[in-house]
Amino acid sequence: MPLQSEKKGSKSSVTQRLSTLRELLGKGVLHTQEELRSALDRSGHKVNQSTISRDLRRVGAIKT
Repeated sequence: MPLQSEKKGSKSSVTQRLSTLRELLGKGVLHTQEELRSALDRSGHKVNQSTISRDLRRVGAIKT
């Protein structure tokens, strides 16, 4: 079940999640959205695949 702040999508939770996502992508060790979801979960961000997909677009991530 999503955390209350994540469920509401508050600006601070989104900003924190996007920052964490950028850090994870910068490490270059995760290759799938499921790996990203698990890593975000371990960081305290409970998200689903569709949220990850939107967030990847927000940060300008591209497939290589």
